[in-house]
Amino acid sequence: MMEALGFSRFAVHGEDWGSTVARDMGALDPDRIAGVHVSAGLHGFIADGTVEDKAWRDLKQYATDGSAYLRLQAERPDSLAFALADSPVGLLAWQLDKYSLWQGTLGGDFGIGDDFIFANATLYSLTNSVATSMRLYATTRSAMPPTFSPTATAVSKFGLADFASRTVSERHNNLVAWYEHDTGGHMAALDAPTELVNDLSDFMQQIGAHS
Repeated sequence: MMEALGFSRFAVHGEDWGSTVARDMGALDPDRIAGVHVSAGLHGFIADGTVEDKAWRDLKQYATDGSAYLRLQAERPDSLAFALADSPVGLLAWQLDKYSLWQGTLGGDFGIGDDFIFANATLYSLTNSVATSMRLYATTRSAMPPTFSPTATAVSKFGLADFASRTVSERHNNLVAWYEHDTGGHMAALDAPTELVNDLSDFMQQIGAHS
């Protein structure tokens, strides 16, 4: 797509699942990818227990108090999907529970706004895509260690429910920039857009992407 638009070299950004896609792009095609920037980083960024840092302690607490949905969606996605696809109210309640885990410190609308909350639930319901979205958790479970990415990489870490570890990120990536923010939550593009854009701009300058 980027080549069709006339760009032979470009940078990519990914958040949450997108961080895995962005990192893999950089690892597979470092000659074309000028840089990789992630927030809410997962595979290749998330704390893995090899270092007893704050990210690992936070992740262990999350695993105890808030990760039941991950196992359910990974191990029994279709059973849950039938129930949620049949009930728009149930689907909204399920999503609100996740927002309370990831964005709970950001106020009544979880820092993402009522319009987004209702539009997102409506999108899942009208397109009947609950099962599709949950099956992702079942099909991407892998114990394979990340392949090292030589592409210049930057990580932005925001507030709540972001378990990226700087040590892990350095081990698996050519980490050239690390940003931490007390503001925001898991969905930085929605709840901390100014800080995210500033980080992206600084990273682009560091790798010479503006020249």
